[in-house]
Amino acid sequence: MPKKQSKKVPVAKQVWEWTEEVSPEDINEENILTAYRLRIGKCKSCRKNCPGNPVCLRGLGETSWLNEHNYEKYLADEIEELNQNVRKDGEFVGLKNLGATCYVNTFLQLWFHNLNFRKAVYSFNERLTDGETFPKSACGHLQMIFGLLQNSNRKNIDPAPFVTCLGLDTDLQQDAQEFSKLLLNLLNQNSEVGKVLCQEFRGQYEYRTKCKSCGTISRRPSEFYELDLSIQGNNDVEGCLKEFLQEELLDKDNQYLCQTCNSRCDATRQIVINSLPRTLNLQLLRFVFDKTTYTKRKSSRVISFPDTLDLTSSVSSVGNASSNNLQYDLTAVLIHRGPSAFSGHYIAHIKDSSTGLWRKFNDENVDRLKSGKKLNLETSTGDDFDIDMPKPSKVPKMKKNCHSSKDAYMLVYTRRDSQQQEVGLRESVAMPDLVRQSVEKDNTDFGITMESMISDVRSEMERKTERRRSIRRNLKSMYEMETSDLLASCQWVPTSWFKHALSNVDVKVNEILLEKFMCRHKKLDPLNVAGLKCISHEVACALSYGKTMDPQNESMLCRDCVNHQCGVLRRKSSIARDSEAVAKIVKEAGDVGAGFYVGRYSLRQWKSIVTKKLDSNALKKDTGDSGKESDDEALEFNKDLLCSHGNFNRNPKHHCVIPPQAWHILRKHFPDAVEYPTDQEISPCLICESNLQDAEVEAELKKSVVADQKSNLNDLFLDRNRPLYRDFIQPSIKYDGSPAFYVVTASFVQQWRSFVRNPSKNDVISTINNAGLICPHGKLMCDPVSSLNDVDDTTEKDTVILWPSEWYYISKNFFVDVAVSISKSLSQKDDLRVNLKNGVNASMQTAVPSVPDCDISCADSALTNGVNHDSVTANITSDTQCMVDLEYKPDICKECMAGRELERDLSARVFTDKTIYIKRVLPDDKSQWIQQNCFSKDDGNLRKRKRAVARGEKSVIASSSWTLKQLKIKIMQLYSIPPFDQNLWSHGNKLVDDQSTLQELAIMPESTVVVIADEPDEKSLELLPVVAEKSEVMEEGFKGTSLIGK
Repeated sequence: MPKKQSKKVPVAKQVWEWTEEVSPEDINEENILTAYRLRIGKCKSCRKNCPGNPVCLRGLGETSWLNEHNYEKYLADEIEELNQNVRKDGEFVGLKNLGATCYVNTFLQLWFHNLNFRKAVYSFNERLTDGETFPKSACGHLQMIFGLLQNSNRKNIDPAPFVTCLGLDTDLQQDAQEFSKLLLNLLNQNSEVGKVLCQEFRGQYEYRTKCKSCGTISRRPSEFYELDLSIQGNNDVEGCLKEFLQEELLDKDNQYLCQTCNSRCDATRQIVINSLPRTLNLQLLRFVFDKTTYTKRKSSRVISFPDTLDLTSSVSSVGNASSNNLQYDLTAVLIHRGPSAFSGHYIAHIKDSSTGLWRKFNDENVDRLKSGKKLNLETSTGDDFDIDMPKPSKVPKMKKNCHSSKDAYMLVYTRRDSQQQEVGLRESVAMPDLVRQSVEKDNTDFGITMESMISDVRSEMERKTERRRSIRRNLKSMYEMETSDLLASCQWVPTSWFKHALSNVDVKVNEILLEKFMCRHKKLDPLNVAGLKCISHEVACALSYGKTMDPQNESMLCRDCVNHQCGVLRRKSSIARDSEAVAKIVKEAGDVGAGFYVGRYSLRQWKSIVTKKLDSNALKKDTGDSGKESDDEALEFNKDLLCSHGNFNRNPKHHCVIPPQAWHILRKHFPDAVEYPTDQEISPCLICESNLQDAEVEAELKKSVVADQKSNLNDLFLDRNRPLYRDFIQPSIKYDGSPAFYVVTASFVQQWRSFVRNPSKNDVISTINNAGLICPHGKLMCDPVSSLNDVDDTTEKDTVILWPSEWYYISKNFFVDVAVSISKSLSQKDDLRVNLKNGVNASMQTAVPSVPDCDISCADSALTNGVNHDSVTANITSDTQCMVDLEYKPDICKECMAGRELERDLSARVFTDKTIYIKRVLPDDKSQWIQQNCFSKDDGNLRKRKRAVARGEKSVIASSSWTLKQLKIKIMQLYSIPPFDQNLWSHGNKLVDDQSTLQELAIMPESTVVVIADEPDEKSLELLPVVAEKSEVMEEGFKGTSLIGK
């Protein structure tokens, strides 16, 4: 059988084991070093640092410093990181995003890559006067942007001067299509630039209207720089163009006013293209105006578009357009990522005309598409907008050499013959001298800045390299030292400081702080060295960036603290031996005849009491505190033998008897303890004896009271056979003029039941306080009878109604401050009816048959506040009827009851995270449901029972602070019904105000909201449900900018 391994002794105990054999007077230097854990030894190959060993310096991050480093590689990496800002050969320059200017960057890149557009911008001549600097105008800034995009050595440039010149708000995202139109219009105002722009982008079409009566054709020519195509109801660009050019019938209220007929007539109208530009911009109207919210919304409809667009069939037979050069190739696609028209991100995919390669321009990042010369629109970019984007609508079947997107908002097609002309045009696009000089100056400044930064990096790296090499040499030397050599010139540092310094060698570390590790003698505390490391003085100075500090040695070790701790440990060892001896003596003694009384708690805890006092005295000695003792110190041994009056407690639960041998050992540790030998007579405490007799008498009295009350009020105690609502509306007992029922508070009954269940822990209940049921007007604030028929059995009742027999006993044995009674009486009537005398006044009259075998049942609804009590139906077996009259004393207060009910109703309307049920009614059942429910109001009862979800319903966790709009969005997630197609009903009322809260609409927990969905059309299904809140800033657009004038 293998030998069982002994349990490893913790380091904190190992270093003090010598105290068993060495007294404080005989301590030597070796004992002190052992106490400070300096004789444990240095770890040679410790992977995980030993926290209790001050000279274990492994596993703290030193490994990387002990090995050789390729510092030249570090320098090369730093320089390479700086060179990431330099444009490489064949790369395109990116544009910085200033906050929300991505829509500007996409068009700047698009226009720059159009050589004709670039040439037109370069043709602008900036006229400067003395003292003016280039650029100053918007066109001049655009020239500078194009010059930097063309010849800058930077990887990306800052468009801030251009954006500032236009007066754009960098934190507000604007409509990209509107920006394009306004800027082209601004550039077109310059005759030089405008002429080229017209040749490149301008096309012509006419609105042709033909009267069906006389055949007269009216033509209205127009120019365009882009075609705005509606995407609703279309799957591809060809379909959008066909819809754009299709013939429209003008009839009925939209008849055409014919000048020839001089009257309104039916007519046809269509757009006829006369000429197409070299660059055709197709604006897909993805952002539409929603009449229900008066804001723009984004359509997620997927549109496909081809690489080559043949417009021959569209324009060959109309106008003056030539049919020979109508082949257009796709050269750019502008994308909007995001769910809303007022937020998101714009990127551009542009084809390089010189190489035919596609690139994605995403602000500062310009990436070549992996597909090369084939466009590949990624369905997911991995950005934050992918999370919020809903699933696209139905994706059309893709054709060969076609692409599709739900985010594309502008397609750029270039006529094929004009692309061939760009080969020669690229060489002829000359940069203006002012632009060229500014770009060259920027490149020169950028080069100087880069050289300065690289020089600084080299200098800093050389300094760091030298410091790293110095630290490495000192570390290797320290790890080769013996402990004695290390102590001769060392530095004690916190372990956390040393580890942090090794991990962050290039960052200045904090000052070495040892205050919390020092003893009262201003030296190192031997009990607190586990969090310290003893390192060489050279390493400490190197890690502290050469900070001057005095070396430390063995003088930092405190002999006085070691002496004191040695004495404390020896005393604790003696206590442990005495504890074992006392336990052995008591166990072997059995039944002790003569001995000493000891408190049971004191016998169990005496070792802990002595140890705590010993530690407390050591603490006071260290801190010099001789003030008030703590609670633990104030506990005296054998004090639990005494009663609260300071006399011997004769209760055997509190003491036991131990042999004299055990008592003598305990007396050694507690010389001041009170001694109670068993062979001496001990006087009992007269006060405790008297109190014990009184308690026994009181207990017997309570028993008799409980037995009597439980016998006479057993039904009240068990809450059975209680008066019911029907007992007040039928003549079930005889009437002798005395009150039939009495009322007490529910709180009294609850307290009384608690006393009966456990009389030893509760006081006798002798008083009934009914004053809480009385309002300031001296009347009842509640109706005890109506509470019996409350539909909500979870509502806490204020009152309990007693039978006459119960009241008779209570009135004799309890003091009642205010008697509340309900009297019943009968009166003969000829017809059956229910009558409330004076509303909720003193009496309630209910007609019932005078014969005892009549069948009476109450309506489902409860008596509410004494008002509008439901009728009582009865099967009459006799022609003679009688009326039941209820009379309350005191009367019911109508005003206070109404106020309480209103307060309860209002509080019920305020809730958080409660359940509301949503029931959907199909459109086919819409008319029938409205006819059945729109004129029937809910009963308004706010006290509803909690129920399960019914069939056809879904539950929603809501709060009263929700607006109706928030609830509609939640319903949209449940049933996929857009908010503008939802018709909501509650309590028979239609909910129409989206800004009203559920509290204002009186929608309570556990209530049901009915949703009837309008038939959605194709357009509404394509609109994204996530819409930005209406904002006045957004609606202002480019107002106040240079694009439209301030």
